[in-house]
Amino acid sequence: MVGKLKGMLVTLVAMCAFPVMAQAASAPTLETTDVSAGNSNFFANGTAITIDARPDGQDGARISWNGGEMLVDSKTHVFGGSHESDVTIEKTSIVMNDGNIGNLIGGGLHKSHVKEANIKINGGTIKGINGGGASSANWTTCHRPWYATADANSTNRVDVVNLEINGGKSDLVFGGNEGMGYVGKVNMTINGGTWGWVTAAGSNGYTKASEVVITDGTIKVFQGVNRGKIDGADTIVAGGQIEKFYI
Repeated sequence: MVGKLKGMLVTLVAMCAFPVMAQAASAPTLETTDVSAGNSNFFANGTAITIDARPDGQDGARISWNGGEMLVDSKTHVFGGSHESDVTIEKTSIVMNDGNIGNLIGGGLHKSHVKEANIKINGGTIKGINGGGASSANWTTCHRPWYATADANSTNRVDVVNLEINGGKSDLVFGGNEGMGYVGKVNMTINGGTWGWVTAAGSNGYTKASEVVITDGTIKVFQGVNRGKIDGADTIVAGGQIEKFYI
């Protein structure tokens, strides 16, 4: 009887378990926040997107997703998340194969929360890369003042970043966030490409931990942290060329 009751208890617990409800992705949007500089921000809003070269041969990129596409110029910054939103996005996904864009951001801009940001770069030219979100972004003028704190309850937050780099080029690569935001864990792999400054953490703010594996590619400078804070950075260099390396 005892064994039978135990079995019933397990069944009841299983039946009463609350499912995790994922937030449905919204359709991508394009915003122009700094007209004088000609910059535009593309927000995937959690929708999985793919970036390729423009089919018309012009500078910029073609961004496509299930059910739509958009041609953008080379000053367009691409976000996997949303802009100034109370909605928590479960997962973002960006795959870049070719093209020329501004900054590539795994999370959102200003107030945003993404649980998991996924970026895969196979080629193309990018001004700068942040696996996390962007809490300030000096090319925008729509938010003042900037956030002053960066912790697990930050206004701009990404819990996990998965950044896989197989090719392409950029002057700046940050595993973490831009500005005073928070990233819980960065998983970064570099298998090729040409990169300027590569940082395991963010450009500022707080990255709790990172794991970086470098197998190939050319890197001018690698560093664990820039102006922010990181609790721990594990780095494995199995190949490639690194001009300067800072723990």
